[in-house]
Amino acid sequence: MNQLISYKDKDGFGREIFSLSLQNFDSLPQKLELPNLHFALFLACDAREIIDEVVEQFARKVIDMGAVYVCTWGFDCERVHDDFDDVELMLEIDENRSLSMMSTWHDGDSLDEALWFALYSARSDDRYADTCRSVLAVSVSNDDWDAQIRRRLSDLNRWNADVLNKS
Repeated sequence: MNQLISYKDKDGFGREIFSLSLQNFDSLPQKLELPNLHFALFLACDAREIIDEVVEQFARKVIDMGAVYVCTWGFDCERVHDDFDDVELMLEIDENRSLSMMSTWHDGDSLDEALWFALYSARSDDRYADTCRSVLAVSVSNDDWDAQIRRRLSDLNRWNADVLNKS
């Protein structure tokens, strides 16, 4: 856990792809070794038993680390999405920061569908076009989800073929 993994392929926007498995929201490293100033975040978690304050602390940390697009998936992902939006608003009001962060939640999608969206549809605001050159897929407290994310990210060509064959 907590090992940042880099993948050989790039996503649909030419961004470098990374994944990270966390035991819980508090186990986020103090610093991420991503090669770019900004990144898109895919977050897979079961937040049903996690209070808003914990999610908001995590959101603050990843926003400060450079997250400018957030896709949430898993149980209670709409609330997690809303917590990210609340933190963004607080930063804009309290710290006079203009973030223009984009966010989506994917409660009706499978893990594959939501992750695919993050890689091929989640485009940050134009102001980050030159600096949002990474996507980070994070799974929290679920080894099965982490394994699925890693399997999909390790072979994008096969994954895309699987998606096209289902159509």
